[in-house]
Order: sequence, then C-alpha cells, then structure tokens
Amino acid sequence: MIPEVEKVEKPIPDLQNDLRGLLLENKAMIMIVENIVMVNTHRTNVRENFTVIATIDENTLAIPKIDKRESNGPAP
Repeated sequence: MIPEVEKVEKPIPDLQNDLRGLLLENKAMIMIVENIVMVNTHRTNVRENFTVIATIDENTLAIPKIDKRESNGPAP
C-alpha cells in the first residue's frame, strides 16, 4: 500500500533556507532532476524519518516513513 502524500504550499525562499539548513546539519542529501528537488532525511529519530519532495513551482510533498508495524518487511 502506498502512503498518502501531504501537499504543503511553501514560498521558495523559505524552502531554500530549509534545504540549506539541512545540508549544513548534514541531515540531508539533495538531488536535483529537472525541476524536482528531492530531500531524503537521515534517520535521527522515528519522527524525523521522512522524505520531502519539493518542486520549483512552490509545491512541497512530505511522505512520512512507513511504520515497521504497518509494513510487511523491514523499514528502509
């Protein structure tokens, strides 16, 4: 089952600051593919383990991790 995706509107300057902050804290790996920026957070605790997909047109998608109890296998 694919988890639902939460759409969050966010201005570009705030998004850029968030990405820069994650890089400075060594908590993120950023990959740019055309107009999509993907941010994968490192597993610092259960609440921070999620993937954020941000697009240049100010849309941000937050995909929370699948809890081990909900998955059929080990969590990524």
